[in-house]
Amino acid sequence: MKVFKSGYGDQMRYIVRKIYYIINVIKLKLSRKRVIVSLTSEIKYPYLLDGNNKIGRKTYFNGKMEKCTYLGNNCRITADIGKYCSISNGVITVEGKHPLDRLSTSPVFYSVNKQCGMTYVTKNKFVEVDNGKRTIIENDVWIGENVIIKAGVKIGTGSIVAMGAVVTKNVEPYSIVAGVPARTIKKRFDEDIIDYLLETKWWEQSDLWIKNNLKIFENKVSYNIKEKLKI
Repeated sequence: MKVFKSGYGDQMRYIVRKIYYIINVIKLKLSRKRVIVSLTSEIKYPYLLDGNNKIGRKTYFNGKMEKCTYLGNNCRITADIGKYCSISNGVITVEGKHPLDRLSTSPVFYSVNKQCGMTYVTKNKFVEVDNGKRTIIENDVWIGENVIIKAGVKIGTGSIVAMGAVVTKNVEPYSIVAGVPARTIKKRFDEDIIDYLLETKWWEQSDLWIKNNLKIFENKVSYNIKEKLKI
């Protein structure tokens, strides 16, 4: 069987890829949406950024990002992300997979993408990426450094993912999760407070409302939050 090796064509594809991503970054910088993005980052089209976003150095992003959300350096994320999310350095969503029931798991036997610079096949013989499983990060989520998130997982509003966690299943709203695989350590608030916060959807309020109610955000959440947070 003929072995297809990398060469000049692969180098040209690499150059075209880099130019493509640089153009996307320049477009974002000119969008007037107050987006800060490094020229070393790769933003894949189609993308949607609401504004007041920041994307760190050497970060790949494909998806939707709502306002006041930022990504750190060296992330690789394919996801739809809500408002007010804080995502640290080195966070990765994993969409790829390998066959478990074949003689070898190496892509040289089933993929034409030449992950290691060559392939034995002339057409793809295994679905490496399940595009139907969209990763969802809801609103006001904090994800620590070097977290790995499995494709298709939903991370609920107000949750916290501790650094180094491997998230393989959905995270409930206002949960704190940690470990490999990630497990719920505790809830941030009592269930009745969580239900109330989810019902108010404060993150959908206008900038004017936020400014007029800043004192609520400056203090700890207490049992009388329902009296303070009137929406």
